Amino acid sequence: DFELLARGGGRAGVSAGHERSFADQAASLGWGGLEALQEALRPWHDADLGASMVPPIELGRCLSGVGLQLEEQELADLVLGLGCDKEGRVDGGEVLQAFEDAVLAEATQDFSRVPGPFELIPGGPHLVHDHDPQGQGGGVGFGGG
Repeated sequence: DFELLARGGGRAGVSAGHERSFADQAASLGWGGLEALQEALRPWHDADLGASMVPPIELGRCLSGVGLQLEEQELADLVLGLGCDKEGRVDGGEVLQAFEDAVLAEATQDFSRVPGPFELIPGGPHLVHDHDPQGQGGGVGFGGG
């Protein structure tokens, strides 16, 4: 069915082929995994920068710590797909957004219904975004609260 292929068949549309393992595992871990990952990334949050910039090796540890097991090449592909700053660090907010996109796409099975845009709000304990169709929290960034 062309329409299903065009949408990426659910979470497959959220990530490129080389990030499929990340998307599959993120969808499997669900909202609880997203919240655990947010907490795991918290030590790298810089309030002055308004972002959580994480070295790739530490990102690998965070992902592993929440139960997401990626091969070294899969982690490298994820990092390259998300991009790095001039110091070689990955934006934790982008990692959280990719994780949430996979969870939402699995829940809706329709990539076109994944909400956005997302907002990074530094300093708070909660994840935030402008839409939560499941009513279960979730979102990207560190929200005020």
